[in-house]
Amino acid sequence: MAGLETDAADRGSFMPPVLEARDVSLAFKKTAGDLAVLQHVSLSVREREIVSLVGPSGCGKSTFLRVLAGLITPDEGSIFINSVEVVGPTQDVAIIFQQNTLFPWLTVLGNVAFGLRSRFDDWDVIREHALQWLTTVQLQERSQDRPSELSGGMAQRVALARALAYSPRILLLDEPFGSLDALSRQEMHEVLLDLWARAGMSMVLVTHDIDEAVNNRRSRPGSDAAAHAHQLRGTHRFAETASIGRHQV
Repeated sequence: MAGLETDAADRGSFMPPVLEARDVSLAFKKTAGDLAVLQHVSLSVREREIVSLVGPSGCGKSTFLRVLAGLITPDEGSIFINSVEVVGPTQDVAIIFQQNTLFPWLTVLGNVAFGLRSRFDDWDVIREHALQWLTTVQLQERSQDRPSELSGGMAQRVALARALAYSPRILLLDEPFGSLDALSRQEMHEVLLDLWARAGMSMVLVTHDIDEAVNNRRSRPGSDAAAHAHQLRGTHRFAETASIGRHQV
């Protein structure tokens, strides 16, 4: 992935970026020589904005997402959240992967509550907060189930609830619906848009499927997601691997 940069209109926007990558480069060390994965990549994401990174498998999208999350340190360049340089993982950022990373030995409730233990000491408070998010993703009645008892779509909804339970400002999604069937994928698109509208967070979605990227800016007329999105004045931009949109990779 090389040369991604927002256009002048974006850089000059009156809205300061909540997430920003500045001239990021990264190479993997190989026996036969370094493999350049990211070359001078810059990107800004404003508050309540959805940005899709679209490109074929193997072009560096997932690696870039991990750099944004503070999971990988770039060789050059920097990542900033609210103008503060990122030096590692932060609670301002949540990330969801293609395969759910639920703990199989915990219940659905236990999975959502897991990260909340760092914020609250009282189990009753943790439980109430976790149940609120399970209710939001319509899985409160499955709170005592194990992940193995859930469908793929249900498991990803639990992953969403767990990621959003501690109120991150930025949600990073690495092809989160790639393993789901078409109907479950469409359902999860709608769930995601509704959660985005309710929480008012910024999102970066990685995908190789342009249709999926487009779907994540759609909502049914009259739906809660449409109403909230209108109120929040959310926007959606593309960063693509060809000159399809306003950016190039």
